[in-house]
Amino acid sequence: MKRTFWLALIAIVLGSILGYCVLSFTNLTPNTIEGTSWKTNLQIGKPSESVFQKAKRTKVGVFALPQEEVVYFMAVEDDEGNTLKADQRYEITGIAPETNIWSITLYDDQYRLVQNSIKRYHFNATTLGVDLGEAYSFTISSEKAMGNWLPAPQEGKFVLCYRVYQPPALFFPIQASALPRIRKL
Repeated sequence: MKRTFWLALIAIVLGSILGYCVLSFTNLTPNTIEGTSWKTNLQIGKPSESVFQKAKRTKVGVFALPQEEVVYFMAVEDDEGNTLKADQRYEITGIAPETNIWSITLYDDQYRLVQNSIKRYHFNATTLGVDLGEAYSFTISSEKAMGNWLPAPQEGKFVLCYRVYQPPALFFPIQASALPRIRKL
């Protein structure tokens, strides 16, 4: 009886450690778009998506739908390859994609929305007041900024998620020019 208990306990501990390692080191967005800091995974929501990626996606909770419905891009670095940090200011610029629904959302490094006094967590065509194909820009910083400002956390790192819903066929293959630029100010 004691031996069975100890074997079961060891199995649970080892399984927990293995599960933690798999979830910690599985990359959700393995494909970098050349010339940008954005990464994506076009296997999300497809039968070919690995079980490890599904588990990580479930833990993070940011991704859900296949590419026919939405393409998810993640950025943890600026265009120079530097980690996105709360103590820096960034300018995000781009051209509104040829789709009706898109957004750029800011998360902390644990993939949680960053709480802030103005309750702004993302920008999209409506909040920026742009039409399809028009240029947009906004600032990200932990200190209040003039104009279109997306509050960053007070400290630490953060992640940007760019979602393009119902992407048009001309969106593929994905070109760097179709993705927002992230420039440190």
